[in-house]
Amino acid sequence: MRTVLKIYLVFILILSFLSSSVFAAKPSDKKGIFLSEGIIGFTQRYSSGSPAVQEKVLMSSETGLGYIFGKWFYLGAIFNYTIVNETTDDSISKVSHQNIFQYYGPSLGWMGEDWFLLGHYFAAAEQRDTVTGDGPSTYTNVRTGTGYGGSLGYKFHLNTILDLAPVITYKAVNYTSCRDLNTGSMSACSPVITESDFLPYITLLIDFQ
Repeated sequence: MRTVLKIYLVFILILSFLSSSVFAAKPSDKKGIFLSEGIIGFTQRYSSGSPAVQEKVLMSSETGLGYIFGKWFYLGAIFNYTIVNETTDDSISKVSHQNIFQYYGPSLGWMGEDWFLLGHYFAAAEQRDTVTGDGPSTYTNVRTGTGYGGSLGYKFHLNTILDLAPVITYKAVNYTSCRDLNTGSMSACSPVITESDFLPYITLLIDFQ
């Protein structure tokens, strides 16, 4: 994760140089329909105790669509799709988890000329954890729930309709329903499972003014 943050900071410095150059376009007042697409991906490989080795591969996409009222008030929706593959290999057995997370819901907040701050409510959140190597067959744990999040970003203006922004996001989800592996039916999780994380994104914003 440290390597990801270093690359992220270098990218921000490059954007800062480009946005301050004579080639940077002067943006007009932002208004109308806004589309955003943010992505992040990284791989971690580390030892979790001799001789076990763990590897984690993450790819996340966050899509937003909304409308700006009065030049700054943003109202829209967000959809997040994240895949996390984790493998533990201790030279005797190899267990793999493929976690697929999906969240969606409404968003609102402040969309300024440069900075923006948005809040999200995840009306529906799902985690599907497919496990292989932990027993004779593959099985999938399913959890559903709701949550909330926030995004803070700074826009570097490419032209009058395109912006590129480094964004820090926070997500917190409470999973209240879990699938019973024996019956396949959904029932209340006991206890409720809570997950939260911070992730950096590189986001392209399109203003259909």
